[in-house]
Amino acid sequence: MNHKRLSIYLKNVFAGPALCLLAVCFLSGLPAPVQAQRGDRLWRLLEKRDWASRQVGFTGIQMTTARTQQDVISLTQITHRRPDLTLIRYKAPEFLAGMMVLDNGQESLHYIPGKPFLMAVSSRFNPARMDMYTYNTRLFRANYRLSWGGKQIVGNRQCLVIEVKPRYPGNPRRKLWLDTETGLEMKTERYDSGGRLSMTTRFVEIAFRDTISDEEVSLPEKARFLNRVQRPDTPLDLARSQEVVGFQAMMPQYLPQGYAFYEASAIRTGRRNMAHLMFSDGMNTISLFEHIASERRNRKHSPRNPWLGLSARMKSWKAGNLRLMLISDLPQSELDKIAASVAPAP
Repeated sequence: MNHKRLSIYLKNVFAGPALCLLAVCFLSGLPAPVQAQRGDRLWRLLEKRDWASRQVGFTGIQMTTARTQQDVISLTQITHRRPDLTLIRYKAPEFLAGMMVLDNGQESLHYIPGKPFLMAVSSRFNPARMDMYTYNTRLFRANYRLSWGGKQIVGNRQCLVIEVKPRYPGNPRRKLWLDTETGLEMKTERYDSGGRLSMTTRFVEIAFRDTISDEEVSLPEKARFLNRVQRPDTPLDLARSQEVVGFQAMMPQYLPQGYAFYEASAIRTGRRNMAHLMFSDGMNTISLFEHIASERRNRKHSPRNPWLGLSARMKSWKAGNLRLMLISDLPQSELDKIAASVAPAP
């Protein structure tokens, strides 16, 4: 595994997969625990999906295929012990193999072989974030509609297919395969703003189990002796985020229809303080990263780099003394409009 390469990326977040993987987490979608309406079976199924993992234990192999300029396949082994303990082991690609993420419902611990620390971030299932869930649910309902897609078999499991379609043209859409018995999401297809299939995630193997040992949902023994690094990216209001990073952030004056400000984060990477502003339409996100520009020449990025949000687009530019970067699955023309509209935040 290329630890040197990964270390460089983690230290220089704007220059590689570390930020790309961070973007993947956001672009993969914010959790949207929707509340069922009477007689609305589709929303009930999505509600069941959001909490399915709390009801069942399982071990499975999940494969992600990104259809960008070339297919990129990642493999993870996921072990979940109900209600809220999950261990993810990365098997591929090579530079991620051996990495692990342990989520206990309160925080996620990121273990990188060869590194003398554990990175701790707030779990997306943390009860303290329920207000964010509720807000995102409102956005999701306002901006998307559901339709039936029939029934299909995924990994020897009978699944119901639900299509999630945007109310506003140009926004990405998704197709979900939900296990009829447990409600677990067995497969997801993401389509970009042009309607092209951009990413598929599915379980190629899965076994539901009532009993899962402590060893199966634990990080390596040596991880107990590593220093914990609490990444300061928990939700902040904009004013507090600016106070933490030490500069006035830039805020877009234009957003595509359906999108709204979601949260601000402050991220510290070595000597660099970075502001992360996120905007959501309930299912998809726009990320705006900002930091004080350095004199060092910036590396160029490919707008279709397969690790950049798995087919997401990017726009990087300088405004005053700040370096900014947008990441989203929106058309490049929309990113250009957003970038042109940024102004100092109040």
